[in-house]
Amino acid sequence: LRALHPEAVYYLVDDMLPLAHACLELPAEYRRRLAHFTRDLLPRILDHNPTVVAPSRAILGLFPDRPCEYLDPAFLPVASNHQHFAAAGPFRLAFLGTRSHANGLDFLASVLEQVLASGQNITFTAFFGRYLPARIARLPGVENHAPLSWAAYRERMAGERFHVLLAPLPDTPFNRGRSL
Repeated sequence: LRALHPEAVYYLVDDMLPLAHACLELPAEYRRRLAHFTRDLLPRILDHNPTVVAPSRAILGLFPDRPCEYLDPAFLPVASNHQHFAAAGPFRLAFLGTRSHANGLDFLASVLEQVLASGQNITFTAFFGRYLPARIARLPGVENHAPLSWAAYRERMAGERFHVLLAPLPDTPFNRGRSL
């Protein structure tokens, strides 16, 4: 980057990096990776005097001495048609978060127990693999898949249709930085 002599540098960040190491709701390995990045790489990025760009005002607040710009979060693609709402078959719920969103599953567990045990034709889809809490995994109608790479996930989602996406975010310091 130094060799390029850029006129300006913009650093896009979408996590609460400076405090992630202390957020016990995150998987330990994820916390370690973020701590390493924050300790060893982030200072090198900040040495370039970037404008920090983030989809969350809470994240921007972690960089008070830097120029900052707020960037509205990206929108999920909208289905080209809504025939899945009229089609026969199960009413499909989904939780599309990663393991860093797992504390939201704790919140959902009792609700899912009631909804999925109601006898209605309802399914619940997640991509947690072996990390889906047993309390949820054992419920009827649960479709739990292994986590996917970003490219495979996007390809899969292009053909998926859900009626309701669930995204509970318990009030934690890390979650306060999440965008819509």
